[in-house]
Amino acid sequence: MPARIDLIQGLDKGELGEKLWAALTSLEPQQVSSTCEFPEVALIPYRGSIYSTPPEELHPGLRSERFYRREGANYELLRDDQLFWENLTNFIACPAPDNPFAISIVQAMYGSFKELDGVGLSDLIYFLSRDHTMYIGFDRNDEGYVRATVIFKHTYYAYQHMLIIDTIADERRQIVLEASSATLYTHLRSDNVRSMYGQYIDHTGDRIKVGVNR
Repeated sequence: MPARIDLIQGLDKGELGEKLWAALTSLEPQQVSSTCEFPEVALIPYRGSIYSTPPEELHPGLRSERFYRREGANYELLRDDQLFWENLTNFIACPAPDNPFAISIVQAMYGSFKELDGVGLSDLIYFLSRDHTMYIGFDRNDEGYVRATVIFKHTYYAYQHMLIIDTIADERRQIVLEASSATLYTHLRSDNVRSMYGQYIDHTGDRIKVGVNR
C-alpha cells in the first residue's frame, strides 16, 4: 500500500501545500556544489565521449538522465552549448550555485494561487529535489519558446510535485537567462500528473525527445 503523506502527517493537501509554501518563502541561498557532479550509479555510453545515467522514463517525454563527458578515466558534468538538449537538461537538473536563472513562482493551491518572485533556480532545485527523483521533459509553447516540465517524485511518499517553467530557451536554442515564470503544482497523485502533463503536450503537439534511444 502506498505511503500517503497526508495520512502519515495528518494534513490534507491544502495544508501540505501551505507548509511547502512557507518553506519556499524562507529559502536561503544554498552555497552547495551541484549534486550531479559525482553520480552514484554506473554511467552508460550515450554518444562518443558523452555518457549518461541509466535512463528512466516516468511518462512519455519525462526522463531522469543526466549527461557527462568522459576525459580519460574521469567524468565531468556536461556543459556544452553544442549539445543543446543534453546541456539544457543538465542546466535544470544540475544548476551551479551561481546560476543566474531566476523564477517567479505561482503555486497552485485549492481554488487560489500564491506568487513568489525572484527564486534562484539552483536554490529551488536543491530544495525540491531532496528525497525526490527528478524527471525533465521539454516542449514548445505557442510562441515557439522551449518550456520545461520538471517532476519531483518522492522516494517514499506516494506523491509528486510538478514544476512548469514557461520559458527556458528561445526559438534560436539559446537558454534564456532573464527571469522566467513558473507554475508549481504540489502533492499530486501520479495519475493526476500524467493527465496534466498530457494536456500541456497535447495542446502544443510538440514534445521534444531527449535521451538515450530517442
